[in-house]
Amino acid sequence: MLLAKAGRMEFTADWEKALAEYQGKTAYNCLTADICNAIANMKQDLSHIVQEYGCKNVKDFLTEYRTAKAESNDYQSAVAKWMQQTGDETEPESDSCGKG
Repeated sequence: MLLAKAGRMEFTADWEKALAEYQGKTAYNCLTADICNAIANMKQDLSHIVQEYGCKNVKDFLTEYRTAKAESNDYQSAVAKWMQQTGDETEPESDSCGKG
């Protein structure tokens, strides 16, 4: 009977350990599902945002963004070079910004 109690206690401990592991995995799976749902919602929201700005999708937006970023970097480099050459602190006027 003592062995039976010891066996039962061991079984109970193993069962509790297995249950804790299962609950941990279940909690992990729920957390993973929640994170995946949140990411899917953010992607959908991002898609709607870029469509509001006139792009068909995020890929087109990124293409336009990278092009604009490169043009901005080129402009900033040209302004820095111009300032270095002329020693003038005022930026040159540009017709491309709609001034004039």
